[in-house]
Amino acid sequence: MSLMKKMSSCYSIKIQWKQVTFFIVLCLIFNLIQAQTETDTLINKIEQTIKEQYKDFEKQELDSIRQAEKQQKKFIKDSLREHHAWHPDPKKATLWALLPGAGQAYNHKYWKMPIVYAGFGTITYLIIRYTNQFQEWNNAYLYKATNGERGKYNHYVDVYDQAQLQSMKEFYQSNREWCYFAGVVLYVLQIIDASVDAHLYNFNVSDDLSLHLAPIQPIVPENISFQPPQQNLGITITYHLGK
Repeated sequence: MSLMKKMSSCYSIKIQWKQVTFFIVLCLIFNLIQAQTETDTLINKIEQTIKEQYKDFEKQELDSIRQAEKQQKKFIKDSLREHHAWHPDPKKATLWALLPGAGQAYNHKYWKMPIVYAGFGTITYLIIRYTNQFQEWNNAYLYKATNGERGKYNHYVDVYDQAQLQSMKEFYQSNREWCYFAGVVLYVLQIIDASVDAHLYNFNVSDDLSLHLAPIQPIVPENISFQPPQQNLGITITYHLGK
């Protein structure tokens, strides 16, 4: 009888042990599932956070790029506006013109610079040429006037008399002096040109500016029986200034 009880008790313990083991396994499985679920939820939250941060970063980058493009366009527009709105200062143009051609360069009228330099170059060449000619004729004149005591001998001494030598000497001397005068005039004119050009830089000459010449028709009152001649000597000048 006691054996049967022992066997029954052992069987009962085995059953209870299996139940406990099964319960433990179920708990482990439940914990694993819950842990996996929490892990997946955490991963999803992390992914969502990263996506949101990436969207914010991408939006910030796009905003920065758009802002940079706007600033660049504004800078270009401002630069073009300043370029078109630029006008030379007459005082600065006059000061720059003290150096021949620099005033025209300051006014952005570069095509005038070769004209200025060509004028000064031509005058310089003529001054040198007339100076050399004057020295030759003067040496011949002095040599002939002083019987060789002064001046230098050249072929003009044997060809021309003293009066002719003096006349040619004075001719080339006068031409040289006129060249000096022309150089001074050209220097002053290029200063005046730079100053006036700076004053009139923004002066707008409209295409509507026009000038018309037409024969004048005399006005005869109706109560006077007078026939005007067919040929009229007067003219009228009319012009229209456009806006």
